[in-house]
Formats: sequence, structure tokens, C-alpha cells
Amino acid sequence: MVSKKAFRIGVLLLLAAVLLAMAHAPASAQTTCIPEGTIITSATFSIYLTTSLSSNTVFVHGITAPWDELTVTWNSFGGSYDPTVEGSFPASPAGLQSVDVTALVQAWLDGTYPNYGLLLEQGLPTGFTRFRSSEDATVALRPELEICYPTDGGETCVVIGRPGVEQDGVADTSIHEIDPDANFGAEALISIGQGTAGAKQVLVWFDICEEGNGNGICPGTPGYWKNHPDAWPVDTLTLGAQSYSFAELLAILNMPTGGDASIILAHHLIAAKLNILAGADPTAASAAIAEADALFALFAGKLPYGVRSNTTIGRAMNDVKDVLDDYNNGDLTFGCY
Repeated sequence: MVSKKAFRIGVLLLLAAVLLAMAHAPASAQTTCIPEGTIITSATFSIYLTTSLSSNTVFVHGITAPWDELTVTWNSFGGSYDPTVEGSFPASPAGLQSVDVTALVQAWLDGTYPNYGLLLEQGLPTGFTRFRSSEDATVALRPELEICYPTDGGETCVVIGRPGVEQDGVADTSIHEIDPDANFGAEALISIGQGTAGAKQVLVWFDICEEGNGNGICPGTPGYWKNHPDAWPVDTLTLGAQSYSFAELLAILNMPTGGDASIILAHHLIAAKLNILAGADPTAASAAIAEADALFALFAGKLPYGVRSNTTIGRAMNDVKDVLDDYNNGDLTFGCY
């Protein structure tokens, strides 16, 4: 009989081989989690500037409320960012631009400020600046966050980026005042600036893996559970009316979302259930978990269900996902935010 550990190792080796063959995991993908309680030495946000019609400065702020890459709009975002400038860089010339965001990232890691990502904006004079997004075909041109921290051997640096075409590690989009109800989350180019008809802003979020999440006290994110399969308290879960094996669940967590609201919700539902089974307080998530299961039970067979986010059921899934996202990030658990 194959042991549980041997089975997990076999699944992981098979998954690694598939990912390598598909070239979905370049060296820039995050493979190391930052130890809990770490005092980092630096955090650098980098984004590739393509064109600029302005000689202005780009300002970086911390975002203060959750948002979803594939549904957020100017109106739904509602100006949810801290006016404090965390860093800045010139809006020209074209090329890779980097900015120090150490203080903000340290606050994210400490739990004193929730990680809802970064907002980029620029004021007058008028003009717009364009950047490559995480949907860009060239992996090296996608936004990244490098976090460095001291270790016994000197210093370790972790680079977080979207390693392939899947929604993994980074979310980013533009929001436009001139088109306040439109979503631009699937665009390869994202813009900021100030025109006569209104402003444009860029939102960027990084999934930071921190050791200690999901340890039975504070919940862990989908990224934590995806990267720590040995920490799973069970080998099967029920999503909706269907039972899924360890291999199936891990495959779902590694599955590209492709705008499918069912996969986006599944990532957070899996994490929430694993968090509770690992000992996290279920109070804030129980109702949302029940709603998610009820939505999945409407479908026959197993995930994915191919649900567009702009449909009625897609919007319902996104609403439930938002609650589970807050829960998995510790924002709804006392002592974890």
C-alpha cells in the first residue's frame, strides 16, 4: 500500500514535470515563503513602462480595501487607497522602473496593514503613462515584487510575479474615470494619468507567502496551501456536491482562472475549508462556505464550470469569493489582521 507521504510526493513530482514542460514556472516565480515575524531588509516593486506622454512623477500608494482583477471598476473601487505616498518614480523614460516599498510591505507582513496591493497614479500635467501588465506575453516584462530578508547564510530574496499565463501571484488592472463601470483586468497594457475627461489609475496586488499562515491559529491564503501541500490536514474535500481527491484539489489550485468565476471561488473555498480543518476559527467564514457549496451544487459534475464573472451566478460567486478572500487573509479573524 502506498503511504500518504509517498502519494503526495508522487503527485508533486508529476505536477512539477507538467509545469516544467509547459514552461509555466520561470525562475522569477515565488518558491520560498517568508518566515513569520521576519524584519525585511528591502522590498522593491518593479513595473515595465512602455510609453509616456507626460514628464510627471508616478506615485505609489497602499490600497485600503479588497478588489478583484476581473470585476473591479472605477466606481466599485471608490477611491479606496491611502493618500500617503509610499514611493515614487519618474514617468519617463521607457523601460523597467523600480520603487522602494519596504515600509508598506513590512506592515503587510506584520499584519498592521492589510495587503490589498498598490495603487499607481499621477497628477497634473495632463498625459498618460502605460505599463506592461501581468497579462503581457513576455514574462520578463510583467510586474514583480522582490522582498529580501536576513538569513543565517546572509540574505535571501524572494521575487513574486505571475509565472505563466495563469492567475498566480499577481493581480493587476487599470481603472478609468472616463469609463467608470468598465473592467480592464484582462488587458496586457495598463495606464495611469490625468486627462481632460478624467483620471486613470493602476492597481497591483502580490500574493505574499508567509510561513506560519494556516498553522491552526490564523487562516492561510490559497497560495499558502498550494505551496504547502504537506501541511494539509486532509486528503479529500467536498466542494458543492462533489468529492475531490488531494490530487484534484491541488490541480484546481494550480488551474488558470481564465475569467472563470467558479475557479476563482474554488481557490478560496478550498483554502477556507483547509484553514478550518487546520484549526482556524470558522465563525467568519461558515456562512460564505455554505453559500459557495450551494452555488457549486447547482452544477453537474466537477469543476471547472465555465462561469463568466458578468453573469448573475458569476456575480454571486464573486460576492462569496470576496468574503472568503478576506477570511483567508486573516482580515476576519481576531489577532490575525
